Amino acid sequence: MIRIRKALSGDMKNILMFLQDNDSEDKDIDSDDCFVYYDNDMLLGCGISFAKGDYCFIKNIIVAERFRRGKVGTAIAKTILNSYECNGAKYALCRGRCNGFCESLGFRSTAADELPVSVRDMLYDQGNIKPLYFASLAGYFKGCG
Repeated sequence: MIRIRKALSGDMKNILMFLQDNDSEDKDIDSDDCFVYYDNDMLLGCGISFAKGDYCFIKNIIVAERFRRGKVGTAIAKTILNSYECNGAKYALCRGRCNGFCESLGFRSTAADELPVSVRDMLYDQGNIKPLYFASLAGYFKGCG
């Protein structure tokens, strides 16, 4: 049975082992939200994100190599976006090396200077120079269902 959800405290050991097994640079996840994708009891992927005001930020989505290109990452990303939209986020940001993946989710390339100063400051705190992508969550899930 497939389960995609926000991680629970009992998931943390599995997440940390998963990140280590998949050579992820994300090891300090205590202050971030984690979302997990389980098939039965096997963790196939996780997403790391956070929110500030009207914005949510997908820091990373990591999928076990043999399950990549199987829509696991897409399912995690959409779960993250849905969760934050339900909690009041209006916009989503992500950075990544997988430009095609970001674009397939409806994100468009943007420059940090197009964003409010408070959001730019948050992004600079991340110390990340990968391309930046933006999506409005208004109507993002319309037509689903």
